[in-house]
Amino acid sequence: LESLGVSTNNDTDEAAVIKFMDAYRKTISIENGKITAGFPFTDEVSNLKDNFNIAFRRLQNLLRSLQGDKEKYSMYNETFLSYLREGIIEEAKDNSNRVATFYLPHR
Repeated sequence: LESLGVSTNNDTDEAAVIKFMDAYRKTISIENGKITAGFPFTDEVSNLKDNFNIAFRRLQNLLRSLQGDKEKYSMYNETFLSYLREGIIEEAKDNSNRVATFYLPHR
């Protein structure tokens, strides 16, 4: 956490939390009906690496673990299909020509 700029000190000052939340709220916007937000703990986005392979590997591992439970697999699949239909998520394709892109890994 500390490498992300997050203090692990339990004595976090309430004023500091409020200051952080106010600053983070300013990074949130709605563009063409889509919500975008900045990275919450770093302004150094240019130093972050593309994580497509990590996110894809985690998805593969999750799907492999769900194969043993058809009901959970079906629920997971239906949830994601619903998200796709509603435009909440979109398919991510590996494109070696892309600028660094960041994905939410599955856990």
